Amino acid sequence: GMSDSVDAGDGGTYDVPWMLILANHFCSTSEPSLEEALQALGPLGVNARLLVSTVEARRTRLELELATHNLPAHLIDGVLAIYSYTIQIPPAFSTVSALMNDPEQRLLQPDMVTKATKWQKKVDNALIALPASFDFTGVGYRGMRFAFDDLETRFVEGDTICWYTFKSLA
Repeated sequence: GMSDSVDAGDGGTYDVPWMLILANHFCSTSEPSLEEALQALGPLGVNARLLVSTVEARRTRLELELATHNLPAHLIDGVLAIYSYTIQIPPAFSTVSALMNDPEQRLLQPDMVTKATKWQKKVDNALIALPASFDFTGVGYRGMRFAFDDLETRFVEGDTICWYTFKSLA
């Protein structure tokens, strides 16, 4: 049978069963409406009513921003989903991240993973739908609590790093 992890070749490991579970959730989840995506986070402990009202309070301003930059109006719900990822109160991203990065909880609460995936699917599709002018090429920084002794050999300039859960990057 398949082991729980595979050597990543750099001293780390890949959690293969989790990657397969997450890929299955993501591929089998149809894109929800913005409202469905935000409401799905309620059972995870996010105040969904506050999240919806906080996001909707930005709708008019962001519609004007889209128009100012000659971007199509149909992007608005996606832009609002991306906005939901960035706000701290209520904590959509940190709540989803805590679940998805906890090996025990994500396996013990598959129904919560399904709910989190709805929101992630909306945010991910919104990012994909942005025009190419939003693509970033340059240096990205990822703050981490863990310090690697071999940082330069582990993270080589020019390499692509793929995380199988959402991570913030600046």
